[in-house]
Amino acid sequence: GDPKKKLECIICPFKLEDVKEALTHIAVAGIQNSIEVVNTDRVVPKLKLEIVVTEEDLDQAIEAVQ
Repeated sequence: GDPKKKLECIICPFKLEDVKEALTHIAVAGIQNSIEVVNTDRVVPKLKLEIVVTEEDLDQAIEAVQ
C-alpha cells in the first residue's frame, strides 16, 4: 500500500476529543494514546498520541493536531 508516516504528539488530556475531531476528515490508519508524565518539579499528566497516516495526509494531520 501507500507509504505511512507516524506522528508522535504530546497533548493535554482534555484536548484528546478536539484532536480526534480535527482528524476525522483525514485518512488515519491508526491512533493510540498513552499517559506520559512530562515535568521535573511536579506531576503533569499528558497524553502521548501515536497517529499513523499516509504520506500525502501528513501535513494535514500535523495541522489538525496543532
